[in-house]
Amino acid sequence: MKLSEVAQKLGCRLERPSDDEISGVAGIEQAEPGQLTFLANRRYFPLLKTTRASAVLVEEGISLARDPALAPLAALRSANPYLAFAHAMELFYQPPRYVPGIHPTAVIAKSARIGENAHIGPYCFIDEDAYIGRNAVLHSSVTIYRGAQIGDDFFAHAHAVVRESCRIGNRVTANWPRRPRRRCGSSGQLLRGSRDHRRDPRRPRGKARRPCARRSRLACRR
Repeated sequence: MKLSEVAQKLGCRLERPSDDEISGVAGIEQAEPGQLTFLANRRYFPLLKTTRASAVLVEEGISLARDPALAPLAALRSANPYLAFAHAMELFYQPPRYVPGIHPTAVIAKSARIGENAHIGPYCFIDEDAYIGRNAVLHSSVTIYRGAQIGDDFFAHAHAVVRESCRIGNRVTANWPRRPRRRCGSSGQLLRGSRDHRRDPRRPRGKARRPCARRSRLACRR
């Protein structure tokens, strides 16, 4: 992607020696030629002289002093370089591609229907009368209950579950719901055995009580 196109999509003002081709983003110390970096903390100003990046996201009014031995550095001026860099990461993000096919450990009912170009990962289970559209990706240990109807471009992360007779449209992503960390009673108090009820072993205990001097003397006399 050309640097001018990147600036336009990010809403930045471009100061450039040339319209370089940008292939990705990286931190200011790790960036290589052809990559875009950013500077949001003034403590890292000295790194502008030595970074190998082709362009940098910076605020207005910051001068780009460079080491003469290095190539010129283009500037993309932004009021919020940190936020602009986050948007730049989205521009260059390449999601992983999954090869169509069914893993040998997957269990699929005979009456289940699966669209073309689907990727069914290891230990997935698809129950009777379930339907999954085209280009679906079931990562691993995904469970599709009986009679579920799922549209095209479905993506299910590991351990996701679609319950019986659910209807899901196109381009939907399913995540595995995390278990609650707390268990509460009817009155709202934490139940014994829940994580927050148990004492953290890293928390220091209270000071030990000093023995009573009078009791110590009586014990010695006996």
